[in-house]
Amino acid sequence: MFVSRLRHVMFSVFFVFFMALLVVQCGMAAEQRSDVLIAGHRDLVPGENDPYYTSTLLHVWEPLVTRDEEGWPAPALATSWETSEDGRVWTFHLRQGVLFHDLTPFDAQAVVANFERYQKISPANSPFYPFRIHETYPGLKEVVAVDEYTVRLVFEEPVAALPFLMVNFGSAMFSPSNFRDDGFFNGFPLGTGPYRLVEHRKDQYCRLEPFEQYWGEKAVSPVVVRVIPQAETRFAALKTEEIFGVIDIGSLTPNLAMELLKDERFVVEVAPSTIAHYLFINGTRFPFNDVRLRKAISLIIDRNFIVNELYYGYGEVLGSILSSASPFHVPLPAEYNPEEAKRLAREVLGDRRVSARFIFPSWSLQRYPYKEQTEYIQSVLKEIGIDANIQILEGGAFNEAMKAGEYEIAMRNQGLPSAEPNTIFTWYVLSNGAGNVEYHLNFQNAEADELILAARREMDMEKRFDMYRRVQELARDGYHWIPLFNNVDILPYHRRLKGFHAMGKRYDVTLWRAYLE
Repeated sequence: MFVSRLRHVMFSVFFVFFMALLVVQCGMAAEQRSDVLIAGHRDLVPGENDPYYTSTLLHVWEPLVTRDEEGWPAPALATSWETSEDGRVWTFHLRQGVLFHDLTPFDAQAVVANFERYQKISPANSPFYPFRIHETYPGLKEVVAVDEYTVRLVFEEPVAALPFLMVNFGSAMFSPSNFRDDGFFNGFPLGTGPYRLVEHRKDQYCRLEPFEQYWGEKAVSPVVVRVIPQAETRFAALKTEEIFGVIDIGSLTPNLAMELLKDERFVVEVAPSTIAHYLFINGTRFPFNDVRLRKAISLIIDRNFIVNELYYGYGEVLGSILSSASPFHVPLPAEYNPEEAKRLAREVLGDRRVSARFIFPSWSLQRYPYKEQTEYIQSVLKEIGIDANIQILEGGAFNEAMKAGEYEIAMRNQGLPSAEPNTIFTWYVLSNGAGNVEYHLNFQNAEADELILAARREMDMEKRFDMYRRVQELARDGYHWIPLFNNVDILPYHRRLKGFHAMGKRYDVTLWRAYLE
């Protein structure tokens, strides 16, 4: 009798222990997700001497202010902000309970240390966007820690659109222990994001691990991001399941995205992009310094043909110089009028024909069908007496050619460095703007100059919107920087990759939710 009871008790204990072990093992299996294997065409980890170390796409660091799905400034590490009536003092209230990856707290002193770093590193170049403190924080006098979670920025002049300027790359935050004396990084970045960078081989891959102490929605799986420069190789890697998704602008060329859709294993999501494509015209040389010929170039191009035939509909015809992802974008019509183009060209050229050096950067070939695009434009330019000589240049040589003015027509894309268009207008529209002068665009308009400068101080949002509307109209009529179409971000992925989605106009994906089924 006693032995029987003993056996019963032992069996019960063993059963309970076995079930508990099973539950624990099941829990571990659920937590130990497989690596999410994805790729991009470039290394998203430029490294220690880059102002941001990594792309924002990797979610290693977070800014004070981010961009919502419609392109407007939204809270991130700063939860709210207000300004004085004169726009010279801005106060930011910080998110509490946030830790950097070295487990030190994010607080007002850390923000002050980051602004001290900005002063040291500016100006700093990056493959994403350059960091220039005088553009993001013009006339910044001081940064004060008011209390543990409040920071005050004081400026010499009103800065009406400060939160728009601070979006993402304009206000990246890192642990103060992460900085060298010169302000750049002393090791892997120590941000506050849901991922930690734990491994990086330059131009090969990087590995991200979930940060368990993250303040918000925690990352689900580790991620490995491979660098695969060739579009055809990225396509093949998807088909053979070496990778399960691709990220970054130009993730896959439109023709390969269409080909991938023939395979039921794959999905292709699209999202509005902050990237737009343009022709830049050297306005310092005859006859391209004549606005009538520049307008003829714009009118002879059928943008719908480019979007529908060369990009398979992955694009949006653009008539304004400002990307449609900007909250200040004005949808100006993109006119296609071949007969008017020929009439204007005849007024300038008469019966003569003129040669033009037509350049574009080689790196674009792995992202967009630029070869076909330039060949189409070359063919229609013949109709107005322009014989374009297409030259594909390595990225550095392309930039040098533009700076030296050794071109007549150049094609390239341009993103939005922030949510504030004044930066773009200052570069390319202001008479003495860096891009306008450096690339020999030669656009001069006193009304545009006055509006761009006045908008920086205008606190009334509706008035500022009207100013930017007029600037877009004036710039369009100068035809020195001819918009073609707005890019559409293509996000292809395998159906086994769950939680991986595009995020509206944010140039972002929900990487932290991604896992392999």
